[in-house]
Amino acid sequence: MGETLAILEQRGLIARVPDPDDGRRVILSLTDAGRAAVHAKRAARNALLTQVLASEFTAEERAQLLSVAPLIERLGQAV
Repeated sequence: MGETLAILEQRGLIARVPDPDDGRRVILSLTDAGRAAVHAKRAARNALLTQVLASEFTAEERAQLLSVAPLIERLGQAV
């Protein structure tokens, strides 16, 4: 984990600051570049999902997926 965090910090995606209440700990936060990277990744995933749904699924199949979406969301929240 330490190596992964070091790489993210080197790339300017996260910042570390000492915990003001406990000098042995650090607080990690996303930088503006880190937030932009997260948003870009989500946008790319959403674009791909939209493309696949439009090209690989019929309107009826998309409607079926939409109808079970609340159940899938509930499942995700439960686990």
